[in-house]
Amino acid sequence: MNWYYAAGGQQQGPVDDVQLDALIQSGTVTLETLVWREGMGNWLPLRQARPAADGVPGSSPSAASAAPPAASALSGAHSDDFHIPEPPQATVFVGEDELLTRDYRIEIGEGVERGWKVVTSNFGLVLGASVLLLIIFIFGGAISGFAGIVLPFADYILPTFYTGPLMAGFMFMLLKLLRGEGASVGDAFSGFSRNGLQVILGSVVQGMISFACILPALLTLGITGSGFKMGQRQFNFTPPEAFGEIMLVVVLGVVGFALMVYVNTLWTHSLLLVVDKGYKFWPAMSLSRRMVSKRWWMTFLFLIVAGIIYSVGFVACCIGLFVSIPVYFGMKANFYDDNFRSLSPAAEID
Repeated sequence: MNWYYAAGGQQQGPVDDVQLDALIQSGTVTLETLVWREGMGNWLPLRQARPAADGVPGSSPSAASAAPPAASALSGAHSDDFHIPEPPQATVFVGEDELLTRDYRIEIGEGVERGWKVVTSNFGLVLGASVLLLIIFIFGGAISGFAGIVLPFADYILPTFYTGPLMAGFMFMLLKLLRGEGASVGDAFSGFSRNGLQVILGSVVQGMISFACILPALLTLGITGSGFKMGQRQFNFTPPEAFGEIMLVVVLGVVGFALMVYVNTLWTHSLLLVVDKGYKFWPAMSLSRRMVSKRWWMTFLFLIVAGIIYSVGFVACCIGLFVSIPVYFGMKANFYDDNFRSLSPAAEID
């Protein structure tokens, strides 16, 4: 059974019965704390909502009388500065067809605000997870770089096997925090454990399609690059026909990059759909594409703003990285939650 409780004028939770008992033991929740669970008509003091709490150590009447001022305000609610939250509404899950008829919400300002809040409110957890992920990315990049010396394009392909799961796990950890659920550093690696194979497949397939977008430009560059060198050696100058080859490479590069940006924007929500809702990778990519297609340009603008915030961390060096990059992923997690929270899970995930 999930419980919500009021603390400091804010709704907290959900927590299960074991977690609620722990909060009572620590004194965070007292007999006079307002609580709510599904099936209750309104918020009630714990004493009335859960009479069994009278027998829990640490929740005696004397402990309740020693509650801080905010706790007494909960029962009276006379202060204009104190707001008792309304009972949360039970989530009504819908299928894809119903979801696709709804508005596709893109709130850039709200995304920045909530992304910032979830990071700063849980900075120790976020910092610890960020440091671990950074170490993994550094070692992974080094290994991929060495592999690229031996195998062509290995330095591009290998990171797709771990980058997607790590980013998906980090966003899932932030998503749980945004939803008021408990999270741990381990959740940052849930991209490997929650439907992990599908996350990896989705990451690899998206990486391969992205690579295919720019492959024509790379192949043309490689082929014509040999011609440039031969012409320079033979004539001691760049032959006139080389300029046409250069323009071909430029055009193919620009078109390929634009196509890569387009398809990756369409798949903005796909990895979280796999981790959070239990989707297989291809249906997740398809559903994300159909939702984003409603307002592709606004989605692209959202990602541009998030990307600017991401880049600010590089300007501020190391400290900025551990703030701006988590805010970036927090914005994406909030963006996803705004549009897919009520979607029925495709499968149960352990």
